[in-house]
Amino acid sequence: QETLKELLSHGGSDPARRLERATIAVTCAVALGDGATSSTTAAVAEQVFVWLGLVRVNAAAVTALSEKEGNVEVSKVGLAIFLTLAMSVNHSCRPNALLRFSPAMELELLVSSPLGLEPGEEITISYGPTANAMPRAQRRSALQGMYGFECSCAACEGPGPPEDFAWRSRAEAFDARARREAAQGAWRKAAAACAASLAALREGYQEGDIELAREGCKLAGLLLRAGDVAAAGWSKAAELMRPLVAKGDPDLEEAEAMLSRLAPPMSEPAKASAAPKESRAARGTAAVSHLSPLPLPHGFSV
Repeated sequence: QETLKELLSHGGSDPARRLERATIAVTCAVALGDGATSSTTAAVAEQVFVWLGLVRVNAAAVTALSEKEGNVEVSKVGLAIFLTLAMSVNHSCRPNALLRFSPAMELELLVSSPLGLEPGEEITISYGPTANAMPRAQRRSALQGMYGFECSCAACEGPGPPEDFAWRSRAEAFDARARREAAQGAWRKAAAACAASLAALREGYQEGDIELAREGCKLAGLLLRAGDVAAAGWSKAAELMRPLVAKGDPDLEEAEAMLSRLAPPMSEPAKASAAPKESRAARGTAAVSHLSPLPLPHGFSV
């Protein structure tokens, strides 16, 4: 209880949200205090209002993986307050860590920066807006309204080139072209368009970002359909996603499955030395020529 009192409870500065919380608080107080005095009802309403504000600025979104039209998405399924997290981890529009929930809904805080962290470097996460998804002015406005502070992270305060989000429009256009070509079975053209989309995304995302890995899975799948059986694309995507995505992530499962199917056949000496585990090894060493019909990459349909 005492620890909770140390958390911010102002609920942000958005007037519409404050009015919404006030309406909910009064409604709850009236419903719970049937027959109570007006002063008691007012006290209950004030307490509920404070608690709603506390949840709004301190709660973390509980997320789960879902698929929509073939794309892997992170969906919010609830809110929860994690006291240590709320009191010690700040926001950055270019965070070096992320939150991940296991299938059992256990929270993990993972360093996501491909460069790791320097000794003494602050661990940061995104409260929502990020520098690769929203211009600086919009990010600051959103954070002020939602959490009541003006962001002063390096992405908002530090020097840098003028913001240009044209890369996002190009990426979306190339992705749409890739889908059209894939729908017609033009796999080589679809792969070329997907590669162009990935190149555009690299202008906005840092190398090592999960979004680049997911797009890399798409490209690897299209190249495989076009006859390129190289496993490098799958390997790079899987290497990045393994420590960062939740168990059961469709893109990671697809990458791992394809790496297994594309594994080279074992040599005779290797087969002999692996004889005690023959049945296990056989599952992951089928020659490419014996692959079953190839699945479509995530995000594509015909």
